[in-house]
Amino acid sequence: MKENTKVQVKDFVTLIVVIIFVFIVCNISTPYLFYKFGGTHRTILLLDKLKEPEFKPDLIVFGSSKAMFGIDCYQMSEELGVDAYSFTSTGQPPVESSLYYPSLPPSVKTVVQIISAPIKKKGTEIEEKQELPQSIVTNFAMGGYKFKQEIKDINPNMDFTPLERNRFQQNLDARAAIIIPGLTDLLLPRDKAAAVDLKFCNSYLTKRHAMYDRTIEQVIRNGYINSEIEIDTISTNILNGYASFLRRRGINMVVVIMPSNPDTKEFSAKQIEFIGAKSIEFIPNAKVLNYLATVNDSHLFFDAEHLNKDGAKVITSLLDRELINNGIVPKVSAN
Repeated sequence: MKENTKVQVKDFVTLIVVIIFVFIVCNISTPYLFYKFGGTHRTILLLDKLKEPEFKPDLIVFGSSKAMFGIDCYQMSEELGVDAYSFTSTGQPPVESSLYYPSLPPSVKTVVQIISAPIKKKGTEIEEKQELPQSIVTNFAMGGYKFKQEIKDINPNMDFTPLERNRFQQNLDARAAIIIPGLTDLLLPRDKAAAVDLKFCNSYLTKRHAMYDRTIEQVIRNGYINSEIEIDTISTNILNGYASFLRRRGINMVVVIMPSNPDTKEFSAKQIEFIGAKSIEFIPNAKVLNYLATVNDSHLFFDAEHLNKDGAKVITSLLDRELINNGIVPKVSAN
């Protein structure tokens, strides 16, 4: 009986040791696995780039997939005679862009922040105090992001507590991003090299989404054309604060409202004019460019919201001309 008890204790101890060992290995390997299989490791590439001593860009573009697919920094660099980079990533809201701002190299003179129209349906309440989304927390934590007090100063209403958790907790939270694969990769063919390109990351190999009509229908259902709208002053105040922060560092901020697909009929002409005028009024520290109505050919769109590569050429050229004409990029620098 005693012998059996000893065997049971030994087996139990062995099991505990194995569990602890596996747990430690999983915890240590999480950042590597996240980078390799997480599907959202672009953030890590951007953070690593900022650590390179030789990285000295003149202009950086920030924003979500609208910016990823819609702004070509190869073309921008060539047309403007500057070194431009695309620090864009899927779903990147301005608050995520701002996490990079304090670490920008001194060489940066211009930040182009791509946004959607900063509006809401009239009467809609938006919580002023918000918590940083878990997806952003995970991406930055896996990239070894060092949190800076300046981030809190320019985002006074954002709760950054999740970003300040210990590494063990961050690794635990990241597991879901490793286990759950990116289903879009199964549905849409992608250029893997373009997906990690820091100049132009329009990674789709086709000019039009296979379910283009369905994406149009979804935007039409949620569109603003039949609604009264008002400016989302919480968003515009935040953007104006970012512009003020960058200006103190000698950086010009350009806010670009990306084009609306004409097939969606998302906004009326009057609404587009309202959005442009009010955005300029509420973001006075930045140069605001309203491109909502600049693309009238729906064939320049990949889906309801994103430009294809042909559309990116058109908008990038337009943006380049605006940067020169407004004196943001000196004419002597342009080819």
